[in-house]
Amino acid sequence: CLSRGLGDVYKRQLYERAERIMKRHLNNTQQFVVRQMMNKVPQSKTAKVLKTSQSEVSKILKTSICIIRLKMQEEEESGWLSDDEVCV
Repeated sequence: CLSRGLGDVYKRQLYERAERIMKRHLNNTQQFVVRQMMNKVPQSKTAKVLKTSQSEVSKILKTSICIIRLKMQEEEESGWLSDDEVCV
């Protein structure tokens, strides 16, 4: 189905934008925590790897997602996106 294919393209573009923003604006720990979440790794396991509490992992994740959303919003408002990344 064409619309399903377009949905897949849109998801891939969002993922690529998020990756680019993560590399530019998040530190290594924040990037790790976000990737763990994207891979559906439980926060308890991420906390063990980082030798910290699950509560701290949750705070890192929340902060990281806020940064990503803010930077995506800034890109959209500034018109920085290329034409193929704008959903009409």
